[in-house]
Amino acid sequence: MNIDEIITLINNAGTVDEILNIIKDLHPRDIALALLELNDDKQDLIIDSLKPDELADVLSFIDSDDSSEILEDIAPEKVASILEEMEADDAQDVLEEMDETLVSKIKKHLDKETLEDIEIVSKYEEGTAGALMNPNFIKILKDTSVKDAFKLITKEAPDAEIIDTLFVVDEKDTLLGVLDLKKLIAARMPLTVCDIMLENYIACETSDGMDIVTKKVRDYDVKALPVLENGIILGIITMDDAFEAFTDEAEEDYAKLAGLTEDEEENESVFSSLKKRLPWLAILLLLDVVVALVISSFDDVISSLTILTFFQTAVLGLSGNCGTQSLAVSVRRLSQEKENNHLLKHLGKELLQGFGLGIVLSLVGFLFVVSMLYIKDSSLNIHFIHQVGLVLGIAVLVSVFISNLIGTIIPIILYKLHVDPAVASGPFITTINDIISVLIYFGTALLVLSNYL
Repeated sequence: MNIDEIITLINNAGTVDEILNIIKDLHPRDIALALLELNDDKQDLIIDSLKPDELADVLSFIDSDDSSEILEDIAPEKVASILEEMEADDAQDVLEEMDETLVSKIKKHLDKETLEDIEIVSKYEEGTAGALMNPNFIKILKDTSVKDAFKLITKEAPDAEIIDTLFVVDEKDTLLGVLDLKKLIAARMPLTVCDIMLENYIACETSDGMDIVTKKVRDYDVKALPVLENGIILGIITMDDAFEAFTDEAEEDYAKLAGLTEDEEENESVFSSLKKRLPWLAILLLLDVVVALVISSFDDVISSLTILTFFQTAVLGLSGNCGTQSLAVSVRRLSQEKENNHLLKHLGKELLQGFGLGIVLSLVGFLFVVSMLYIKDSSLNIHFIHQVGLVLGIAVLVSVFISNLIGTIIPIILYKLHVDPAVASGPFITTINDIISVLIYFGTALLVLSNYL
């Protein structure tokens, strides 16, 4: 069944038993999508028909702000039982969206272990490994025998996020190594976990950003990345959590590149969307006014040589497109490579590409202008036609080179200032390049075609 069919069936159902019969064999994601589209009464019926662990699975496919809205009208003790079944970082995200008074009531009903886990992740800044980590993992003391290790796994498996990767520690919880479950199964007495663990493990720090975390998970194919603080393991980040964080970051960067402050949700209000779009659009409007003022300063050139206006959009379009391409490549590169030598190499490569593109496009532009003007009006002076072509060629060469430079260097500068490079949005870079390109184009015309003014 598709989501529309599920929603129709639920809307036609009138009792908890009828709804339970509809959703009992559905995947939690399908239930989550349907839940968001139903009215409050039907949402209440679904919530009443599901157990806390089942609701926790459903809410894992819903954003924290929507989850908090769904849960805020439920009795605090039931909300607590649902949160106890969720991962600590997800539970914390939901609580952050709720009213403080309601949060206090809910926390009174949370068990001690869940409350401690939530308090651990809440200490760390959003977007760091510490805020995303899951404190539920299996750690084993280094001198534990293979036999006792199996007993420990059997005991702790129900509450652990994963069991196929185990973490070997000393008495102070300092991480000494990791142990694959398959390797433990193949081991025999009298070996201890210290004898068979992998000491050359990959880990991250609680303060590491998600770009570092996702890069380590991707590059080393880590199923569970240990999160350390002063060598002590506090939690893990699983591959699926890292992938989800990477996706969220990519969507946020995409929104910023489009000139938005953050992602627009499909079901958010028009007013909320306007608040996100208006600031950038207002800034871009002011910059467009600057473009118009720059163009108006060349009134004498334009009035004497109106033919230049035919090719103005070509220069602006090329520079804007080149700048946006460089911006996109630079933001992507900054999310992958942080070392200074790599950034300098990237800057040099982009400048060479800008120069190369400028030469090729300027030659194409020159030939295009000369051919078009000659075909359109053969009575024009051939020397004048060549000079107009030369103006466009020079303007394209310089504009494309500078656009590539701006699109590359601005994200790097922002990164060095510890500002997200994605805030250098595409429309912003394009408009800045328009201002520069107008100055270059008409300034070149003023120099080359001064005899015709």
